[in-house]
Amino acid sequence: MNFFVLAAEDPQLIVNFLSLYKNPAADIEKEIIQLVYYGNLSYLDIKFMPFFVRQLWFEEIKKIKQEENKVE
Repeated sequence: MNFFVLAAEDPQLIVNFLSLYKNPAADIEKEIIQLVYYGNLSYLDIKFMPFFVRQLWFEEIKKIKQEENKVE
């Protein structure tokens, strides 16, 4: 069967295909946990963020943590 026939039966295939994450459910949740912990954001704040804003926050927090590790 081709991809579109399989995707009609299982829409998660489309999500996996278009996702930037290898395992979308697990990877996104890990990212959210890190943003809550390191960014002091609420879970709801993060859930309402669009993908690109969430990535911006995530990258900035990673930079800050790297800077802190260099100082120590």
